[in-house]
Amino acid sequence: MKNFVLAFIVLVSNLAQKSAWADAQSADQPLNVVVLYADDWRHDTLGCAGHPVVKTPRLDELAGRGIRFTHAYVTTAICGVSRASLLTGQWMSRHGNRGFDAFATPWAETYPGMMRARGYYVGQFGKWHCGKFPQERFDAGAAYGDTHWQREPGGGEIHVTKKMSGTPSLSSAHGQRTGRSA
Repeated sequence: MKNFVLAFIVLVSNLAQKSAWADAQSADQPLNVVVLYADDWRHDTLGCAGHPVVKTPRLDELAGRGIRFTHAYVTTAICGVSRASLLTGQWMSRHGNRGFDAFATPWAETYPGMMRARGYYVGQFGKWHCGKFPQERFDAGAAYGDTHWQREPGGGEIHVTKKMSGTPSLSSAHGQRTGRSA
């Protein structure tokens, strides 16, 4: 089966009640926006997208309360390039990230830059792969870029998903990785 990359974006507006949308519109209050961006997924990876086996109840709930973009695709299978395209709204030839480098587009022209300039609290958590992570441009953030395994102070290694979620390390007492195949 041919491998392809599908950019799956879930935009969630006003996580409280569906009626909050109308309330926010009438009160001229800014909407809450959460963008979940993942790469290397099939078109039906989530339960809300029709996967017959994979169960994703929390993501399905978010998708049911917000807006699912089902026709969002990337122009390359390189995750850093697709992230730069999402952040800038530009093709690779315009933003200049051809792999895992920083994009050339001024930060003020990215969607997080524009949202922060309008008073939104902006954060980024997870893979970055767009050069050095610009922590100062986010109100909150944690990113990684080189590897999914990070060295711990005791010499062991932990998978980044465990580190970000605060769950215990996958390292053994001897500093060797456990829980994954080589």
